[in-house]
Amino acid sequence: MKPSVFLLTATLVLASVAQAHAQTPAQAPDAVLGKRMWIQCRACHAAKPGEPPKAGPSLHGIFGAKAGTKTSFAYSPALKASGIVWTDRTMDDFIASPAKAVKGNRMGYAGMPNARNRAALIAFMKAETQ
Repeated sequence: MKPSVFLLTATLVLASVAQAHAQTPAQAPDAVLGKRMWIQCRACHAAKPGEPPKAGPSLHGIFGAKAGTKTSFAYSPALKASGIVWTDRTMDDFIASPAKAVKGNRMGYAGMPNARNRAALIAFMKAETQ
Protein backbone atom coordinates (compact mmCIF):
# COMPACT_ATOMS: atom_id res chain seq x y z
CA MET A 1 0.00 0.00 0.00
CA LYS A 2 1.38 3.41 -0.97
CA PRO A 3 2.02 5.84 1.94
CA SER A 4 -0.64 8.29 0.69
CA VAL A 5 -3.29 5.54 0.45
CA PHE A 6 -2.30 4.24 3.90
CA LEU A 7 -2.55 7.73 5.38
CA LEU A 8 -5.96 8.30 3.80
CA THR A 9 -7.21 4.90 5.00
CA ALA A 10 -5.90 5.49 8.53
CA THR A 11 -7.52 8.93 8.63
CA LEU A 12 -10.88 7.54 7.51
CA VAL A 13 -10.71 4.73 10.07
CA LEU A 14 -9.87 7.16 12.89
CA ALA A 15 -12.65 9.51 11.80
CA SER A 16 -15.14 6.63 11.80
CA VAL A 17 -14.06 5.54 15.28
CA ALA A 18 -14.30 9.10 16.60
CA GLN A 19 -17.75 9.52 15.09
CA ALA A 20 -18.93 6.23 16.56
CA HIS A 21 -17.81 7.34 20.03
CA ALA A 22 -19.18 10.86 19.74
CA GLN A 23 -22.23 11.66 21.82
CA THR A 24 -25.40 11.50 19.75
CA PRO A 25 -28.23 13.96 20.39
CA ALA A 26 -30.24 11.17 22.01
CA GLN A 27 -27.43 10.66 24.53
CA ALA A 28 -26.78 14.34 25.22
CA PRO A 29 -28.36 15.73 28.37
CA ASP A 30 -31.80 17.04 27.53
CA ALA A 31 -31.92 20.83 27.90
CA VAL A 32 -35.67 20.82 28.45
CA LEU A 33 -35.33 18.17 31.14
CA GLY A 34 -32.48 20.11 32.77
CA LYS A 35 -34.57 23.27 32.91
CA ARG A 36 -37.45 21.31 34.42
CA MET A 37 -35.13 19.80 37.07
CA TRP A 38 -33.80 23.29 37.86
CA ILE A 39 -37.29 24.30 39.06
CA GLN A 40 -36.59 22.31 42.25
CA CYS A 41 -33.30 24.17 42.78
CA ARG A 42 -34.39 27.70 41.97
CA ALA A 43 -36.79 27.70 44.90
CA CYS A 44 -33.71 28.10 47.14
CA HIS A 45 -30.84 29.04 44.80
CA ALA A 46 -30.11 31.94 42.46
CA ALA A 47 -28.06 31.26 39.33
CA LYS A 48 -27.24 34.66 37.87
CA PRO A 49 -25.22 37.49 39.39
CA GLY A 50 -27.41 40.17 40.92
CA GLU A 51 -30.34 37.86 41.61
CA PRO A 52 -31.74 38.43 45.10
CA PRO A 53 -30.56 36.06 47.84
CA LYS A 54 -32.71 33.05 48.65
CA ALA A 55 -32.72 30.38 51.37
CA GLY A 56 -29.62 28.71 49.86
CA PRO A 57 -26.43 30.18 48.44
CA SER A 58 -26.21 31.58 44.94
CA LEU A 59 -24.87 28.99 42.53
CA HIS A 60 -23.37 31.59 40.21
CA GLY A 61 -19.79 30.53 39.47
CA ILE A 62 -20.14 27.30 41.45
CA PHE A 63 -18.27 24.99 39.05
CA GLY A 64 -14.59 24.98 39.89
CA ALA A 65 -15.20 26.68 43.26
CA LYS A 66 -14.43 25.15 46.64
CA ALA A 67 -17.57 24.27 48.61
CA GLY A 68 -18.58 26.55 51.45
CA THR A 69 -16.30 29.45 50.59
CA LYS A 70 -18.63 32.19 49.32
CA THR A 71 -18.75 34.89 51.94
CA SER A 72 -22.36 35.78 51.13
CA PHE A 73 -23.79 32.66 52.77
CA ALA A 74 -23.54 30.98 56.19
CA TYR A 75 -22.55 27.43 55.24
CA SER A 76 -22.65 24.49 57.62
CA PRO A 77 -19.34 23.59 59.26
CA ALA A 78 -19.62 20.20 57.51
CA LEU A 79 -19.75 21.75 54.03
CA LYS A 80 -16.95 24.20 54.83
CA ALA A 81 -14.75 21.32 56.01
CA SER A 82 -15.66 18.99 53.13
CA GLY A 83 -12.83 20.08 50.85
CA ILE A 84 -15.11 19.55 47.84
CA VAL A 85 -14.35 21.41 44.63
CA TRP A 86 -17.49 21.51 42.51
CA THR A 87 -17.05 19.47 39.35
CA ASP A 88 -19.59 17.48 37.35
CA ARG A 89 -18.75 14.41 39.45
CA THR A 90 -18.90 16.08 42.88
CA MET A 91 -22.08 17.92 41.94
CA ASP A 92 -23.62 14.67 40.73
CA ASP A 93 -22.78 12.93 44.03
CA PHE A 94 -24.14 15.84 46.06
CA ILE A 95 -27.38 16.20 44.11
CA ALA A 96 -27.96 12.42 44.28
CA SER A 97 -27.92 12.56 48.08
CA PRO A 98 -26.72 15.71 49.86
CA ALA A 99 -26.94 14.01 53.27
CA LYS A 100 -24.78 11.11 52.12
CA ALA A 101 -22.30 13.24 50.15
CA VAL A 102 -21.61 15.60 53.08
CA LYS A 103 -22.84 14.31 56.40
CA GLY A 104 -24.05 17.17 58.57
CA ASN A 105 -24.72 19.70 55.81
CA ARG A 106 -27.85 21.83 56.16
CA MET A 107 -29.32 21.43 52.70
CA GLY A 108 -32.96 20.47 53.18
CA TYR A 109 -33.22 18.38 50.04
CA ALA A 110 -33.58 14.58 49.98
CA GLY A 111 -31.77 14.14 46.67
CA MET A 112 -32.36 13.22 43.06
CA PRO A 113 -31.91 9.48 42.52
CA ASN A 114 -32.36 9.49 38.72
CA ALA A 115 -28.96 9.74 36.99
CA ARG A 116 -30.43 11.04 33.71
CA ASN A 117 -32.23 13.85 35.54
CA ARG A 118 -29.03 14.75 37.41
CA ALA A 119 -26.97 14.81 34.19
CA ALA A 120 -29.52 17.09 32.52
CA LEU A 121 -29.66 19.33 35.58
CA ILE A 122 -25.88 19.62 35.82
CA ALA A 123 -25.60 20.50 32.11
CA PHE A 124 -28.29 23.14 32.59
CA MET A 125 -26.61 24.47 35.74
CA LYS A 126 -23.24 24.77 34.01
CA ALA A 127 -24.83 26.93 31.31
CA GLU A 128 -26.96 28.99 33.72
CA THR A 129 -24.49 29.65 36.53
CA GLN A 130 -21.49 30.92 34.58
